[in-house]
Amino acid sequence: MSRASLTTTAPRTFDAPTAYVVSVYSLVLVLLGCFRPRPHGSVNSNEFKSASKTILPATATRDVPFTSKSLDVKAQVSGFQIFVRIGSNLVAGSLLVLSLVTLFVLLTQGMFDRRIILTAPQSPDNFWGDYGQSCLLNAHGFVPGSCSTMEVATTTTAAWTSIGELLAEHWAASSTPWFVSTCTVGPPTTGWVFVVFLGSATTFPSCTPVAGEQPIDGIAKLETANRDEHPLGLYELAILGDAAMAETTEHSNTDGTIVKLLSGMRQFVIAPNGKWQVDALGVNTVITSQPLGCVFKMSTYYQSLFVDMTGASMGTDGWSAGRLSGKVPVVGTNAVSFVTNYGLLAVAQGLLGLLSLVLLSGDALMTFKGLEGVMLRKPVLTYDLLSGLEQRKLLLLLLTLNAAPALLYVEVARIYYGTPSGNQIWLLSLALLSNFVAFLTLLCVVTLQQLPVPSRRLVPFSTPTLLYGTAVAIMYGANLQYLSLSNAFYASAWNLPLIINGTERPAGAYDMTSVPTTATLLLPQLGYTVLFAFIASVLVAMARRFYCFITTSWTATNGFLQETRLPNLLTGLPLGREAAITIGNKSFCKPSTQAILGYATIVQAAPQKVCATTVAATEAATVTRKTDAPLALVMSTYLLVPVLFGWLPPRPLGAVVGNHFGSAEAVNTRKRFEYSRGFCVN
Repeated sequence: MSRASLTTTAPRTFDAPTAYVVSVYSLVLVLLGCFRPRPHGSVNSNEFKSASKTILPATATRDVPFTSKSLDVKAQVSGFQIFVRIGSNLVAGSLLVLSLVTLFVLLTQGMFDRRIILTAPQSPDNFWGDYGQSCLLNAHGFVPGSCSTMEVATTTTAAWTSIGELLAEHWAASSTPWFVSTCTVGPPTTGWVFVVFLGSATTFPSCTPVAGEQPIDGIAKLETANRDEHPLGLYELAILGDAAMAETTEHSNTDGTIVKLLSGMRQFVIAPNGKWQVDALGVNTVITSQPLGCVFKMSTYYQSLFVDMTGASMGTDGWSAGRLSGKVPVVGTNAVSFVTNYGLLAVAQGLLGLLSLVLLSGDALMTFKGLEGVMLRKPVLTYDLLSGLEQRKLLLLLLTLNAAPALLYVEVARIYYGTPSGNQIWLLSLALLSNFVAFLTLLCVVTLQQLPVPSRRLVPFSTPTLLYGTAVAIMYGANLQYLSLSNAFYASAWNLPLIINGTERPAGAYDMTSVPTTATLLLPQLGYTVLFAFIASVLVAMARRFYCFITTSWTATNGFLQETRLPNLLTGLPLGREAAITIGNKSFCKPSTQAILGYATIVQAAPQKVCATTVAATEAATVTRKTDAPLALVMSTYLLVPVLFGWLPPRPLGAVVGNHFGSAEAVNTRKRFEYSRGFCVN
């Protein structure tokens, strides 16, 4: 009897092991299940066959019979892939939880209506710098001709004269001239700035002392401010003399911390013409931002003050202290920010989050069933949820909208650079922003897929690479710009500046135009990041498949895939020939592929008598099923949990009978259903 006739007349053992000869380069990747075998040949009964005669595990000749069990074996993946898929799904679910956690943290920290004291100890790290040590102050004001031209040019000449008179009066300067050092606090060359005056009866104080405590007899802070009756702006001067440092009061921040203030401070506004008056309002740096439109407008304003840091650790090499009082005054600001209609925003985000959880409940159940099966060492269904987001368009839209408030969160967070909880809030907000951009990018890709350009050749991309690459790159890059973004908030258009080294610098008198948002400032970086992440995702997908295009012609022979709407142009779905189980002229869709496409399988919970499925070795398979055979329905994962709990009747896409997909018959809504890990279907 010839060897060629063995397949038709001689008995054959189909489960006999076959050895494949592969390159050592691909050995580990094949064992881990990352790639299909690409053998040099096979060995069976000590006989070597060349690659052209080798039958890969996913194929067979037409006359080879198949069973559900044999298909199920072919659909299994390696343990490594199982853990990767389950882990990826758990991470994907945590991305949704992140938005709710961020909302909770921001609400508990009072970020939508926040008041917190910001301090600026005397250190170069806090942008302190020397500006002038020439001014002398007597009982009438600055000694004529003592201040340098650069110092006088900080304001108008008339305003500078009034500043000297107010310092002399409230520092109680004597007829013997005091020494006044002029300090700048702000970025070196551009951006916000304010001026600090340090007065001493003995010598010029240092703006950045390095030898511990230095005695002073007075301190003052100069900024600019807007008032309704002075649309062009005013100079704002806060003064604290040594004698007034004895008065203290406590201030409670929104985050619950307590700060001790030196309440003896006096505050004045000075017009450019030199006229001054007591400042009853004490507010400057009124800035607005509208990243989510005027409905959720964010507004901020500052109030100057001096903080009592006596005995506290400031992390600096030196500090100033009142000569007689012994108090350590530190320049501070009461930073106030609030968001209009923030309650409406919180409710909307909460509802979007809950609705997203409802739509994600089916995938959560399938993931935990897979995890349970792994623990019990049973066959399980696992799949990559992120790869299936393009088929879950409603869920993807909700995830994008749920992360959209991050545009506002990063706007609030950048104000509080350097505060105790500032970094925590910034990182949470930035993580949510990176998720928003990643989901929005995928949503744009999904929209592109809807273009009516039918083709059997699709450009592949890796959805996890696109999402994770975008999110990680944005979070890393934007975090490096935290300081510059914070400074940019105070670099908007102004009405009245301070002139430092001949350069006009904003100092609190900002106009009412909204500042550029964080997203606007990051837009070039976001665009490049998305572009590079998308290119990387395409290259990764091509490298994993070893070809440049996905050919989907085989889907025309699969009844299940004919009932689903497949994408155009490009896709991250496993729709290539390698994702199918091909037996003769039949192509079977794996349960994992069905799950990625957004479908789950349920069966009747009551035990039923099942008749065997018979498939003839002809072109058309004959399926025999008794009326009491268990009903297996394929339905959307959105409805899986409601159907299993009996809240909704099944609305199946179709039914599975003997691994063949067909239309579903009328479903008895009184029957209970249970989850199934599915079947390979044709």
